[in-house]
Amino acid sequence: MRFILPLVLSVAATIVNADAQSDADYIASVTATRANFEGALMAQRPMLVSAIQHDLSTKGIALPDPERFFDMFVEVWIDSFTAEMQSVTAEIYLDLFSETELEALAAFYATDAGQAMLEKTPELMMRGAQAGAEVGMIAGMRAGPMMADRIRDENLIEFQSDDLLNALEQ
Repeated sequence: MRFILPLVLSVAATIVNADAQSDADYIASVTATRANFEGALMAQRPMLVSAIQHDLSTKGIALPDPERFFDMFVEVWIDSFTAEMQSVTAEIYLDLFSETELEALAAFYATDAGQAMLEKTPELMMRGAQAGAEVGMIAGMRAGPMMADRIRDENLIEFQSDDLLNALEQ
């Protein structure tokens, strides 16, 4: 009898983990998708293309067509990235959510509303990134004057000319 209770508890824990694992795997398979990653990449495309072009230029490599290079990179890279991210995402869900929460999330994604959310996520990401760029630019322009005094007071940047610091204040 003494050995039966630990065995029963062990089997019960395995069953609970199997359900949680299945739910986490399902959630990851519907949220960490190629379409979502492509949406994120397209939302950040100008910044990514510029960063790749800059990085390669520092290594003496010129890209005659950086947009085409980026498209080729994404085409070659995206499937393996998506597969690995689904595995990692499932583990993250297991770490962050209880079994009950995972079950509820999986049930939600199986509903019409959940399916609509999944279908519209890439567009939400792209629009959010566009809005973030616009709002970020406005907020950045407001931050310059507020930061100028702190930069000067805290000696965060050394300027060759006060004209540069004065430009922040405008």
